[in-house]
Order: sequence, then structure tokens, then C-alpha cells
Amino acid sequence: MEGKIVATIGKAVADLAPARLTAGQGSSGFAVNRRTNSEPNVAKLISEGKLKGPLDHSVPVLEVFLPDGKLKAVLFGYACHNTTLTQTNYYLCGDYAGFAEAYVQEQQPGAQAMFMIGCGGDANPYPRGTMENARENGSTMGKEVCRVLDTTLKPVRGPLTCVFDEVSLPLQSYSRAELEKMTNGPSWQNDNAKAMVAKLNRGEKLRETYEAPVAVWQFGTNLTLVGLAGEVVVDYVSLLEEAIGPLQLWTAGYCNDVFGYFPSARVLRQGGYECRGLYTEPGFFTPAAQDVLVAKVRELAQRAGRKLPE
Repeated sequence: MEGKIVATIGKAVADLAPARLTAGQGSSGFAVNRRTNSEPNVAKLISEGKLKGPLDHSVPVLEVFLPDGKLKAVLFGYACHNTTLTQTNYYLCGDYAGFAEAYVQEQQPGAQAMFMIGCGGDANPYPRGTMENARENGSTMGKEVCRVLDTTLKPVRGPLTCVFDEVSLPLQSYSRAELEKMTNGPSWQNDNAKAMVAKLNRGEKLRETYEAPVAVWQFGTNLTLVGLAGEVVVDYVSLLEEAIGPLQLWTAGYCNDVFGYFPSARVLRQGGYECRGLYTEPGFFTPAAQDVLVAKVRELAQRAGRKLPE
């Protein structure tokens, strides 16, 4: 796999060429907030119009044209776990995103379709569970992307300014007694707590922060792409819209590092699966981590040249 990745990067670099970009946005409704809607009840809640919880149903789309006008690539996104196929399935499959890419490429011969996940750390696709569900969700997504492609998209111009940095996200400080109590707590909490106790038993110090990468790409005055690390919950869409403005903004998660879930202060107050902490080593984020990340994004957006709200 390493060899193929490196070879692909080399091929991409060798194939660099001038391009014309256009951008648009659609919407798709199969993402469901899994924290506020119990999966066995989702069908009933949908029929009654009673689904709850924040969601980002937007489908951002970016077209890449060669100078001769040929469509070279289509990039699209969605804020939802790519998990139509649950842990009961054992197929190697791109899930709804892979089927959506295939659909777009069938409709746009010669173009490369690519998917980039958004802030969907607390959203699951619905319906889910079978390969047919994955095909259905992928077809739904692919049709929406193609619908957007058939509209008049807005030009995206340069210059392109890319800013990258790391942010020190604060982790919770617990006493040994608190951690030992947490080892008998809910399942989303106890594994990490046990690992933290084991680290203390080895005489090691618990981490106080986690260094997470953040990227901002500014395309002229037309589009800002924010790349956040980790499995980011949907709250960060509205938080960043408020911090740096809602227009011409594309926010993605899972970029450059996946250390675990990155919950908001609201989600941390509520508790639950997305509050389980780091995967890479033991630790739980503090509510203050939310504002630290948002402040870093605002700083990088300003450095990249985005016009910010007062």
C-alpha cells in the first residue's frame, strides 16, 4: 500500500497542469444525527417529521476543468459517516461515497470523482445495514452531485494560499481516584480511563494537550477550504461559520490526522460515544478545546487572506 500511495503522489505531481475551477452546492437528506435519534426509531421519526439534532445536509461540489474545457475531476463532500455497511458486513467496499463516485464517473466519462467527508462525526447514513442500502445512498448522492454539475457553478479563482499549523488542544486533568471510578463507568469512557490508570501505574505522566493539525486553503476571494483533524462533530460547521463567516466556506474533517472523535463543548456536556477521547493514546478533551480550535482556524483564515466578520 505504501508503494502505491507514493507512486500515485508521484504520478499526480508529474501530471500537474493549469486548471479552471468552479464550485456549487447541493443538499442530500440521508444523514441522521445518531446521538438524538435511536436507529430502530428512525423510520418512524422520518415518517412523522420528528428527527432531532443538528445536521449538515449540504453537498459542496468543486469542478476541475483542463484549459481545453474537458472536465478533469469532480470533488464533493458530505457530513456523514461512510458507514451504511455496519460491522455485520465483511466486504471491502467504498460504501455510499464509493458508489456515489462510481455514479458520477458513469455520468461524466473521463472525469475522476473524489469524496471528502465533512463534520459528520455524529451522523450516520439512513437507511443502513445492507449493500443495497449503500448503493441506494450512493445513488442518491451521485444524482445530487450530477444535478449540481448541470447548473451554472461559480468560478473559483486564485491566487491559492495554503496555511498549515498545529493547535494544542487541552485534555482533561483527572486524579487517580477519578480515573479509577471512570473505569467502571459507561463503555465509551472506561477503556480510555483504564489506559490512563495503567499509564500512571507505570510512573508515566498523562498528556495535557494534543497537537492537532489544521489547514486552511484560500482560493482568491471565492472559496475557503478548512481541513480539520479527527472525527469532527457537526457543531463545528456553525461554529466556524460564526467565526470566519458562512459564505464560500467548505469545512472538512478527517484531514491529516485521525486521533479520535473531536466533540464540541455541547457534546461533552451531554456525554456519550463521541466523548470517548483519543484513540492514539489515553486522554479526554476538555470543553475549552472547542474554542481553542475555533480561534486557531480564525487565525489561519486571516493569515490566508479570508475577509473575516468583525
